[in-house]
Parts: sequence; C-alpha cells; structure tokens
Amino acid sequence: MPPPHHSPSSTPCLLAVLILVLALFLDMSSPTMANELLQPWSELVTQAMVSHTLRNGAEPSKPLNPLDNLLVGGRILSILHLAQWQALNEVLMTRNVPSLAAAKDQLPTLLPSLQAAMAGAGKHILETLLPTGDAQVGLPALYAAQFGDDNNSDVVSARAIGDKAGKAVLSSRSDDGAATVLPPYLGVNSTADAGRWRPTPPLFLPGGAEQWRWVTPYILTSPQELRPPPPPGLRTAAYKQAYYELKSVGNATSKERLLKDTEGAVFWCEQPDAIIFAIVGRVTEKMDVLEASRVYAMAAVAGLDARVASMDSKYFYSTWRPVTALPLGNGGILTAVPDFTPLLATPPTPEFPSAHAVHGEAIMEVLRQARGGGKGDEGAEKAADQLDVKLTTPTVGGLEAGKRSLQATIAAPIAAEAADVIPVVTRQYSSLTAVSEDLAYSRIYGGIHYRFTADKSLKLGTSVGQRVVDAFDAKFTKVGMMGKEQQKEESKKGEEGGEGGARRGLRTGKVSV
Repeated sequence: MPPPHHSPSSTPCLLAVLILVLALFLDMSSPTMANELLQPWSELVTQAMVSHTLRNGAEPSKPLNPLDNLLVGGRILSILHLAQWQALNEVLMTRNVPSLAAAKDQLPTLLPSLQAAMAGAGKHILETLLPTGDAQVGLPALYAAQFGDDNNSDVVSARAIGDKAGKAVLSSRSDDGAATVLPPYLGVNSTADAGRWRPTPPLFLPGGAEQWRWVTPYILTSPQELRPPPPPGLRTAAYKQAYYELKSVGNATSKERLLKDTEGAVFWCEQPDAIIFAIVGRVTEKMDVLEASRVYAMAAVAGLDARVASMDSKYFYSTWRPVTALPLGNGGILTAVPDFTPLLATPPTPEFPSAHAVHGEAIMEVLRQARGGGKGDEGAEKAADQLDVKLTTPTVGGLEAGKRSLQATIAAPIAAEAADVIPVVTRQYSSLTAVSEDLAYSRIYGGIHYRFTADKSLKLGTSVGQRVVDAFDAKFTKVGMMGKEQQKEESKKGEEGGEGGARRGLRTGKVSV
C-alpha cells in the first residue's frame, strides 16, 4: 500500500527539448497509412500530449509537466482503447454472435454497429478525460463520421452500448492510484550514499510520479510481479564499462557521438507514445475493426503496465543518475568527470530501469505476437518482427522555430552545428526490434541511462508484452476465441498467403509493412 496522502510536490519538465510533434508521417507507398477506424482516436490523445494541452483536474489552467504528461496520456490511451474493445464485445454478445470467428463471417452486416459502439465509447472517454478546448477540437467530427446513420435502430442502440462500456471501464480505473498524492521523494543528500538517487541538476527537484509505483496494473498481478534483478554494482566491470561509455557519448559536448545518435536522442526524447502508436496504426492497417481494436487495446494496456512496472523498480532500487555519478567519480571508484552535462535534461526519477525502453518494447512485443510470433517463437519471430517504415517528426512553427527551440534547450556546443538537421528527424526501421532498440539506446546518447539499463529494460519490456498477450483475452474478451487447433490451422493459412488468423485466433492473413 502507498504511504498516506500529502500535498503534491511540484515536478519539473522531464526533458529540455521543446521540439513538439504536431503529427507523425509514415513514409510509405500505400494510400492507407494506418488503421482508418482506430488511429484517429489514438491521435486525438497523442496530439494532446505533444501539444501539451493535457491538464491536471486540480489545476486546469496549468499544463502538465512532461513526466506527468506521458503518464497521464498513456493512461488515457489505455482506457480509451480498452473501452472500445469492450464495446465491440458487448455488441457481439447483444447480437448473439457466439465467437470472434463467427463475427468475422458477419462483419459486413455488423460493421455499422461496431463502429457506432466504438464511437460511443470513445466519445465518452475523451469528453471525460481530455480537457475542453484545443484537446477536443477534432472529437465531434470524428464521432459524427463513425457514429453513422442515426435513423438505424441497431446503430443507435450500439452507440448506447458503447457509451455504457466507456462508463464501465472508466469507473473501473477511478481508484487505480494514478491520482494518489505522496510526500516529496528526496532520495539521499550525503555523498557517502554512493549509488543512491538524489535530486539532479539543474533544478534539483524531488523525484517525480512516485505514486505510479502503486498504480493498479491491468494484467500484472502487482506492480512488482516482473521486477528485474538489481543493476550491476558500482565496482563491477559492467558498471565501469557503461560509465565510461556515458562519459564518451552522453556528454553534451561529446565529439564521439555520431550525428545520427544525437538525432535519435532528440527523436525519442519527449513523446514516444505518438511515434509508437503511429507504428501500431501501421501494423494494424490491413486488419478489420475487431482485430485492430484488440491489438490497440493490448498495446495500450501493455504500455500502462510497462510504466507501472518501471516506476516500481525505479523507486525500489533508487539508483543515481549519470549526471550525479560522473562528477563524483562513481563514488570515488572511477575517474571523475566534473564537467559532465548530459545532452538531454535528466528526468526527475531514479535511473534503473528506463521507462521509455520498457514501454516501447512491451508494445513492440504485443505487435509481434499479433502478427504471429513473439520473442523466442522459433520460426515465427523473424517474419512477425519485420517492418519497413520511415517516421518523421515535424516541429511546431516549422523548421526555423525548431532550430530556435533546439538552440535554446540543447547544449550550445552542439546546437549550432546540428540545428540544420535535428529539428526534423527521420528514422527508418526494418523491424519492430529495431524500433525498440533505437528507443532504448537513444537514452544512452542522451546521457541519462547506462547501457546495462537499456539492455535489462528491453528484457523487462518483452516480459510485460508477453504477459499482457497471454492473459488479455481471459480478462477482457467476452466472446469466444478459436480453439488451439483452429488457431494453428488459421496461422498456417496466413503463412501460405491465404485468409488466416493469428496464433491467438484473431489475426487474418499477413501484414505487409
């Protein structure tokens, strides 16, 4: 149980880079760039995140700091997509459809009702959780487009089913602990406490979002269920190697960090959800509304559980950040780097694990499994992991505004030479693993995480993703799934290029990305 409630502590901006993403463009030849039914709902949330229009109910006029912006936005995504999936299930049950396989056979007839249910659930969730004004500007048009014919009694009843499902999911998360207020987390103040977290420069504020270590997960039995072993000790060879790597490539003034790695640090630094859910949209592009809704729900649920698991481990181990360790010579054990300043501003949380890395890999594992093969699935993993996609992040106000923002917020020695390239960053990937590894290792080049942390965080993310996929249907799918033999047969058909399904009974055919 969390400690008693106290007054809230102020939390600083998580990252110094103020390059805001207005949209994420997938560079591909297909005219349909993402799932056209689900992605617009996701984008209403991620656009609110990147434009910093999310708010705390207690302070509606004040934007959330970047750390809370990530956590609150991810929570909204999870409630939204789970509510839509529950709404689709409720429609199928009301129409006496016995299984998802049967629903696929009736999909042309069911689709208007399913869209209306999804719209009803989405409208209720976003009207409740997104602040009024700019954050909701696209909601009425999206709702009207997907609600359909209001003269059709089946469509109207389905919308009401969706609204009811939205209310039920929202109610189920009303006391999940995300709004818990804890006393300020101050860590330690003595240089004798080598390895332990303490507030970091430049603002030296208390640890942020500690209450998230107590948030109720969707699937994990507890926040600590998958807690990893501790990081290497300060005197180990692994720590020494990672320490000197940070000295070399994580410093703002580094001459050894490649431009592509500087770009990667900036690309992933502030709003990974917008990028990741653009990839979810791409992977689900050719899925029907049933399979796509299930994948979005699993991805968003995995994202929240990943962040809860990360915050549990961060505050359980409470390890110091490189910005503390390097100037102190790792407690006098290694050569001190008095002038070490990380490329990115250090988030106000302990170092181990990397929440960015755990979150990203958890969702990538959900996507692999949705395509027929997760990590360790012999013979299926490689095909399921393949991805060919290019992502670009435009900046608020165009390139010139991006340059000014970069020069104002990233260390001056690199800003002048990199400003012409970094504000509009393009990253190309050939696999889902390449996405999650680029995200994880970008934190090294940003100077805020060690390599052993990135590696262990990827493993934790895989475990969270697998755990969510394994348990999701038993908890959140109300109509019947296919039996194991039928799943195998459908997957085999999919591999042969015919109409088929996933190993978990819902995927149809192969996704070409």
